[in-house]
Amino acid sequence: MARRMIVLLCLTCSILAAQMRLEAPNVSGAPGDMVPVTLTLLSPVTDVTGLQWSIDLSAVLDSIVMTDGAAAVAATKVVECNFTITPAVCLAVGLNENVWPPGVVAVYEGIVKAGLLPGDYAIDLSNLLAASITAQKLTLVGLSGIFTIEASPCDLTLDGIIDSNDWQETKQQAKKRNPCTNGDVNEDGDCNVQDVAIVRRAIRQGSCIVN
Repeated sequence: MARRMIVLLCLTCSILAAQMRLEAPNVSGAPGDMVPVTLTLLSPVTDVTGLQWSIDLSAVLDSIVMTDGAAAVAATKVVECNFTITPAVCLAVGLNENVWPPGVVAVYEGIVKAGLLPGDYAIDLSNLLAASITAQKLTLVGLSGIFTIEASPCDLTLDGIIDSNDWQETKQQAKKRNPCTNGDVNEDGDCNVQDVAIVRRAIRQGSCIVN
């Protein structure tokens, strides 16, 4: 029985390895961080001139900016996405007949949304399709990733938002009214006015930068 399971697993791995795959990464960040999400086309890639997929990053990122990846540049292709719908529909095509090489297809960069509690969020790829030089439909398999939301050091109240409540708690710990715990934002061994200043800057700038 165990041998049969191993054979089936090996067969599944072999089939997956023989398929063209578009992979989303596993990434992490805290609310307010600027985080890139890179989509990578994995080997084998044969006679592929166009790609299509849908991706939903709206639950975790704001102000998303997309740029062409190195593989798109090498093939002289352009990646275009319709972000007015969810999930966003993307095409990676060109007027030329250059075939796609393996590599980075597109990079999505955005700011991690405020209010997100720590945990894992799926980066789902769907509606995947590829086209050949002769305009034949090709199978493209999507490998979804995980976006891990981390607690920001400036979010002392752990509610996913850096605001005046965090600033007040930082001051309380700096004044030793409350025990010095997560109020030591820069982890120098003491809760003091520098930690208060770091949280104040995070509230004004939208991101927690720990010197």
